[in-house]
Amino acid sequence: QRLYVGHWNGSIFPNCSFLYGTNTFKIWHPRGPHQIEVWTYTLVP
Repeated sequence: QRLYVGHWNGSIFPNCSFLYGTNTFKIWHPRGPHQIEVWTYTLVP
């Protein structure tokens, strides 16, 4: 059995995340009691 370690994620702030394996940066915006809007950016080297 092989362990896949290609994706790492981490929260920088409570509403900001970075996904290392895909170079994706996400910002989470609360819009209401049961709603969240997510902005996703991809970092291109």
